[in-house]
Parts: sequence; C-alpha cells; structure tokens
Amino acid sequence: MAVRIRTLTTVTIAVSGTPQTISSTVEDRAASVLIQAHPSNSSFIWIGDSTIAVNKGISLQPGESVEIAGSERPSGTDEFYIDEIFVDATTGGDRALITAFGRR
Repeated sequence: MAVRIRTLTTVTIAVSGTPQTISSTVEDRAASVLIQAHPSNSSFIWIGDSTIAVNKGISLQPGESVEIAGSERPSGTDEFYIDEIFVDATTGGDRALITAFGRR
C-alpha cells in the first residue's frame, strides 16, 4: 500500500492564547500527523483540541515533535480529520511544522 506524504503550511501562532487549527481545509483527512515545534521557537507550543491553552495539552519544546495517529476503525480506515487538531504557543510568533501521512 502506497503512503501519501504531505508537508502542510507552517502554522504561525500570531498571539499566545489563541488556538489555531493545523489545517485550514475543512474535513482534511490523514492517517497520522507529525507536528514539530520549529527549532527557532523561543518557547513551548501546545497541542490539543479547540480548548487547548498555554500549559494545557501536549507540550513541545523547540525542535521536539509528536506523531498523532488514527486508530483502525471497523470501516477499515484509520484516517481522521486533522482540522480538529489545534496548536497554541507560549510566545506569539512561534511556529509549528506539520506533515500529514495518508493512504493513496
């Protein structure tokens, strides 16, 4: 089975305390997503759902990354909507690098 790799736009968190979705495309799907805090960030980024906030959720220091993967469903698909994942930052202007993986 072929894997589709998509490097998505870098997400810049303009204002700390203002969560942003990692995909501006509604119902964008992926089997997994790799989120990396940009190496030049000055502080932590935070990952979670739309209620994410600074000091709440998965924290990443500059250069760290985390993979979020879907689970196999009875329908046979492991893809999920990536526009439901949000990032926030301790410092406005920090960035998150997003790579999505899916099936062809």
